[in-house]
Amino acid sequence: MELFFEIFLAAMAVFGLWCALRLLSYGIFGSPAIGTVIEVLDKETAARLPSLLEEVRYAPFGRRKAPLIVLYSADLCLEYGTPDEHEQGLIAHYGGRWYVVEGKRKETDAGGTGE
Repeated sequence: MELFFEIFLAAMAVFGLWCALRLLSYGIFGSPAIGTVIEVLDKETAARLPSLLEEVRYAPFGRRKAPLIVLYSADLCLEYGTPDEHEQGLIAHYGGRWYVVEGKRKETDAGGTGE
């Protein structure tokens, strides 16, 4: 049984080293064109925007210089208006840009095709 644990421990060490090298290579050689998108489709998500922006920028393994885009649903903007100056300033503070896009509201149908 002791041999099994030694083999298991060695396998986990190799796996940990592989993960660390992969994470490091992603940070060094990853494309700067790949970024993060926050999709704001409802009022609840809009209310949580400050915490979402902070989560994206201060994620432990996130890239700090990656592009950040906030997409607002056109339906939401028609209903509640575009982001106010405070929200726009917050998005700019975190290095992001915001756009209004045509989009569907979140659907609860888990088996849908998204069409």
